[in-house]
Amino acid sequence: MNKVNRNESAKAMLYASFGDFGLAARTLSACIRSAPKKDRNELLTIGANYPALIQHPDFIIGEVTA
Repeated sequence: MNKVNRNESAKAMLYASFGDFGLAARTLSACIRSAPKKDRNELLTIGANYPALIQHPDFIIGEVTA
């Protein structure tokens, strides 16, 4: 995972810990869409700590194939 995705995913987890799941879902889904294919599963695993984040309507990642 590159430095930008690492920093942005950390910010998304901070937003989720504050309860702002909409902002966290948009941030993390943007990271997943921009990440190389090999790093997408790691980012999805990070987001799995907050089920409300993954189930949020703003969490749009499109078709992810590993």
